[in-house]
Amino acid sequence: MNLEEILVRSPVNSMARQVTSQKNVTEEDKPISTNEIVLFVTRLSRKQKLLKLVLGIKTKAQHKNTIYRFNAGFKQFRASKEPRAMAEYVICGREIQRLNYELSEMRRARRFVAELEDQNKLKG
Repeated sequence: MNLEEILVRSPVNSMARQVTSQKNVTEEDKPISTNEIVLFVTRLSRKQKLLKLVLGIKTKAQHKNTIYRFNAGFKQFRASKEPRAMAEYVICGREIQRLNYELSEMRRARRFVAELEDQNKLKG
């Protein structure tokens, strides 16, 4: 290993050393809470609304057609005018869908537990 490789692999300053170190990492990985997921969804929805303004999407039909054409690979004027905004718009939509799915799974689990507790109260 030469000197150049060593210098490239070492942290640049103390802040970079703190960020890249594993010193304060905890062993237990806490699951994300429902409130945090809701906060993420609201932030992504706000971002998506701003991207709609940039792309000129005003109606639900325009949204559906734009996403359909993007997924099908058709050339469209919105994507050619603002390619980064279009890609970010699609990513935001997919993340919102994924987080909403996580919320529904959490709700389903809470309902299941509540039903089991109700059955145990009736039996006991």
